[in-house]
Amino acid sequence: MPGQADDFIEAISSSKLCLYPTDTVWGLGCDPFDDSALQELIRVKQCGREKPFLGLVGGLRAAQGYWEQMPSTWAQSLEAIWPAPLTVVWRASEKAPKALVSPRGEIALRVPYVEDTAGSWLGRVLHEISFPLLSTSVNLHGEKPLCGQAARSFCKRHGVWIPQGLSSFGMAEPQASTVVRIGSDASSYTVLRHGCYPVSELERVLAMFR
Repeated sequence: MPGQADDFIEAISSSKLCLYPTDTVWGLGCDPFDDSALQELIRVKQCGREKPFLGLVGGLRAAQGYWEQMPSTWAQSLEAIWPAPLTVVWRASEKAPKALVSPRGEIALRVPYVEDTAGSWLGRVLHEISFPLLSTSVNLHGEKPLCGQAARSFCKRHGVWIPQGLSSFGMAEPQASTVVRIGSDASSYTVLRHGCYPVSELERVLAMFR
């Protein structure tokens, strides 16, 4: 839906904090290079900037621009896995937005599944913007993520920009993505959050390229 994508890009380019659906939970997003938008996010979420946010990108090539070179095992595996509800943490490159870089010098990135869904316009957004879309759940810091009408109501109260005709899609009971941090060698990793992507499936794919 071109209109929704254009409207979203215009809003995010105007320092707005925006609501959007993903294949997991609904998200709040902004340009991570825009300090005004970041301050608005902190106000709405009532959180600090100590914990970095994750970024959504349109594909593996885009992610590799914000990461240092990763082990080939992981590059090949992610080529096979993404798009999926799997967030990967790896060493950030010099191009990575500071708002997304952790104290360890890492950045968490994900390619969401959006094709053939009610939120397919988000795929066009991710391919057209020149930065990873900062992504965080719709909720006050420390509370349960909101979706559907509850997310809309939260955003209306806090002045968040809401796309017209926003439809929910994804899981019947939305869950967060699985988050893994790549280890120092080609095969090791740490699960930072167990989400809706099965670790057993990650293991299966990694085994194909080890």
